[in-house]
Amino acid sequence: MNTHQRIALIVCMVVVLMLLNLNSLVFAFGTELSRSSLRGLQGVSVGAVGNLEPEIEEKGLTLDKIEKDVELQLRTAGINMLSGLEFLETKERPLLLVKVNTLKHETGYICSVIVQFCQHIYLIQKPQSETYPATTWSSDGVIGIVYAQEDIRSLVRDEADIFINAYLSENPK
Repeated sequence: MNTHQRIALIVCMVVVLMLLNLNSLVFAFGTELSRSSLRGLQGVSVGAVGNLEPEIEEKGLTLDKIEKDVELQLRTAGINMLSGLEFLETKERPLLLVKVNTLKHETGYICSVIVQFCQHIYLIQKPQSETYPATTWSSDGVIGIVYAQEDIRSLVRDEADIFINAYLSENPK
């Protein structure tokens, strides 16, 4: 494979990773409106999804580990973590979703990270109606080439920090 083909392949992979991270709901992320959707929450649950290359998981970094890292980061910032039962009993069902995808590239990995906050939303006209989760806040996300597990964990921490700052700006202590 020549240099031009490699560059084209990398660009295609980056575009695919970006498409995997598209939001399911068009929303003005990063605005006062999206931040205000975090106001008054009693806490959040965390979930991690995505695809990690097998070599990364073999070295000990898993989606479960990423989820636990983010939970600890949120607790340290003073954000309440909801238990499974508390989550189910909360009308909003607030879920911080951490999406991490990696793809092998020469000596490193192409990595994308995005943090999205999802919650159940209700129609004003029918507040008692059943709803489905919607993304109401999202980080811009990041895509880069990483060479070690700690690089991936650092990208996740940075994106989670963006959420923490938004959450605390709407829920000051």
